[in-house]
Amino acid sequence: MENELKARGVPAEFVALQPDIDETRPKGGWTLVVQWLLNNSPERRVREFFGSGLFASSKPLDCILIQMDTDILGQEQFCTRIKSVLNLMPNNPDGPENRAAEISKILGAAADIDKLTASDARRHIFCPAVESTEAWCIAAFSNISGKFPALSGQALVNEFMMALEKSEGVTVKAAYAEINKDVQRRKRFCERHAGGSARVSASCSVFRSSINELDALAAT
Repeated sequence: MENELKARGVPAEFVALQPDIDETRPKGGWTLVVQWLLNNSPERRVREFFGSGLFASSKPLDCILIQMDTDILGQEQFCTRIKSVLNLMPNNPDGPENRAAEISKILGAAADIDKLTASDARRHIFCPAVESTEAWCIAAFSNISGKFPALSGQALVNEFMMALEKSEGVTVKAAYAEINKDVQRRKRFCERHAGGSARVSASCSVFRSSINELDALAAT
């Protein structure tokens, strides 16, 4: 994403508000995203991150980018949690755009986006990954004719792991049991293939929409 913004002339700098998950921290994924939004009220986010609070000694943030994969839609644990904390039952629609819209709706509810002014709401940018950020990695690695947003399940696992191991010069397998989540392997892969971000943007309307929002915000 940073590479694609730079290609548009936007020198983006990302600050991790929710620390990256590594082997020293508990796994959480989407649960940590939802909990962070619940723990940080709209008023606190505006005060601490856009105003003169937490980042008083440095430049305040221009926006908060909130990313969540869409492959959790339909999962019982996710549905139960969202119903419990937001009184909202997630739908499980078909199609990349519909699934992204559903995740954005849920993130909007968790962020209490309706309690923000229009200006501050615009500075909360939702970035659903269809079906997950592994799909973005696949597209950045090689041109697969725009098929990656529709990849899910075992097909997504296989395509990502083949891309990862080809990138490392490892002989690929016909199938893989699961996606390797090793942080350092993922970091090396992303750094090596960041130049392929244009393929992600060109083939995925959801990714492109998030980039467009960031670009438009930077212009103001």
